[in-house]
Amino acid sequence: MSMRSFQRLLSMFFLTVFVGAGFPSLADINIESITLTDKYRAGRHQFTYVFDVTVNNTSDNVNNLVVTAESAVSSTVINSTAMHLTHLGANESALLEGQLVITQDRRVPFNQSALSWSIDYEDDNAIANTFSPNAAYHTGEYTNFFSALGIASEEEVTAKLQATYAQLFELMPENDGGENQVTKILKSDSFDTNIANWVATPDNGSELSIALKHESQALVVSPSWQTTGDVFSVKNQQFMNVDFRDGVTISMDVKLPETYIIDGNLITQLILEDENFQPAFLGYTRVTGRPADTFFTLTFNNINPDTAFGYISDSFDFSSVRGLGLQFIAGSKPVDIVGDIVIDNVVVSTASVDASPEDNGKSLLFGAGDDMAFIKAIDSNDIRSEGMSYGMFIAVMMNDQATFNKLWKFTKTHIQNTSGPHQGFFAWQLSADAPYLPIATNPAPDGEEYFAMALFLANNRWGSDEGIFNYNEEANQILHDMIFTRSPTTRHMMHPDFKQVEFVTTLNVDSFTDPSYHLPAFYELWAVWANENNTYWHDVAKISRQYFTKASHPSTGLFSDYASHEGVPQVTSFNGNSHISAWDSFRVMGNLAMDYYWISESETLKELVERQVAFFENEVTTYGDFIALYNVDGSRVPGINYRSHGRTAMNAFGATVSNSPFAKEMITYLWQQDAPTGKYRYYDGMLHMLSLLHVSGEYKIYHPQ
Repeated sequence: MSMRSFQRLLSMFFLTVFVGAGFPSLADINIESITLTDKYRAGRHQFTYVFDVTVNNTSDNVNNLVVTAESAVSSTVINSTAMHLTHLGANESALLEGQLVITQDRRVPFNQSALSWSIDYEDDNAIANTFSPNAAYHTGEYTNFFSALGIASEEEVTAKLQATYAQLFELMPENDGGENQVTKILKSDSFDTNIANWVATPDNGSELSIALKHESQALVVSPSWQTTGDVFSVKNQQFMNVDFRDGVTISMDVKLPETYIIDGNLITQLILEDENFQPAFLGYTRVTGRPADTFFTLTFNNINPDTAFGYISDSFDFSSVRGLGLQFIAGSKPVDIVGDIVIDNVVVSTASVDASPEDNGKSLLFGAGDDMAFIKAIDSNDIRSEGMSYGMFIAVMMNDQATFNKLWKFTKTHIQNTSGPHQGFFAWQLSADAPYLPIATNPAPDGEEYFAMALFLANNRWGSDEGIFNYNEEANQILHDMIFTRSPTTRHMMHPDFKQVEFVTTLNVDSFTDPSYHLPAFYELWAVWANENNTYWHDVAKISRQYFTKASHPSTGLFSDYASHEGVPQVTSFNGNSHISAWDSFRVMGNLAMDYYWISESETLKELVERQVAFFENEVTTYGDFIALYNVDGSRVPGINYRSHGRTAMNAFGATVSNSPFAKEMITYLWQQDAPTGKYRYYDGMLHMLSLLHVSGEYKIYHPQ
């Protein structure tokens, strides 16, 4: 048969394709078309033909699709390997990766019916069918517990929810700067005369030498690196004592060699010393993302006793500070990466040199230009990936896409690391003052988890756009990074053996987890919605449910803030509350209830909630109220005499699972609790809002459109 005749036969063949006749399907996956893309002679009587194959899916999402073809006649020989797709969405058509290649005996007419097709895939429904049939994933039903329990009417609940969101998410406009009156306490803009006041010393047992000189009226620092763990400080210890109790701002210009920036491992932090040479450290951050070989300004605004320091000596006296400087930490930077560090224009002043957004004492949402905003941790004057991701999640639930986009653009612009060992991940802590420089570039995994979930829900509720607002693409990239990204100085965010989320990815902290980071409901939805690793996320969800049983105290049901991968409370040097039931562990009650209602209806998780409900009922009966902090055995932490908005909120979230009569009391406590205001409204306010959403029946799964 001539090529022209074969093409004519193919045209007839394609006609049957497009009208849907003669092509096999499997669970609504069809071979939609094949398109001839190449041909060449393979022998005296043989031609080889190469085809693209397009498939159509009219069922739910499928993953790891593999398509193969076989021929029943000897005149048509199949040469190609399997054709495949990682993901095929519902109601989508897609070109398979790989091609159909056949060798046809030209003396015999091609017969389409001689081809048989095999279609294999992982069906998302196979995972979703493991979810409880009565869970919200399948039913789409969500209970307003306030009204169902007779605590408030539906109208009252709606009004309270909207008023709380309006309070916490009222956009505070960016300050235009005004006329700051700056009082300069120290100004080192010329090191020609005062270089003698500056010293450089090795720290932490390092043996490197550091030379100081002045050049072009700036201070030039020349370290002679010896190991990848070297640490040294450059300090001025000679200025008059300064009282920092009412807030002091420090700024200095720094220039670093390009080699340091490219490597990205070097770490800087501000050092303060009081008159007794006791230290305080602030602003622990890698140099990744800084400009190279040009001055940039480091600014530390409104430093005072309430500032969140990386480390502060127990006896540090903020009323009498007489020294300051920078500490430089190699952070695994190779010793052959060398170059001078230059410091200039060191200013200590009594007023902020940067404009800060206005604060009404109630809101958490602050503007940064016309199209960005951030959630501010008021008490520590910083921005955290935790709060940004919570804010985005809450904005989806409240159907507020404008706020969602402002938060996400700020996150992509200022928080996501674009280079260095944490590239792709989100710095967990930034300064809340422009230009919003990172304080710590390493990620906190709960931020990654809520960013991904918020983005999936945004895609499902509103649809995706282009660029950074392609929510679905951004969410899938975060999940990929969580499983696969690591560097010589970082570990995987998901432990490769335990399949549990890590507390941190940096190797200088031991490998352990945080029970409140375990979100099996999220993992199950990723198992259904993600473009890859679906079975992996399903397995992670099952492991997290098992982990909750390990980490829960057998009597009280309480969880520690941090715990080993086997569920044992984790003692750490940097958090005295890490092994007790404190701020992080509040959230576990919410995680248990979310998985119960959204996905599993797990009786095991329900029992864990019932233990805590019984424990808190006994606390109220015995002491008249429960408090914020406990040892996991239920003994009270001395000196704690308050309940905490966050504990109250998450207790109510969890109590929606309980059959105990006291559960209504726990939910009533939330209803009676107003949204927090003032200095400590950030964390408490976030948990308060999340719990209100759930108990109101507005904490919902939004499925793909």
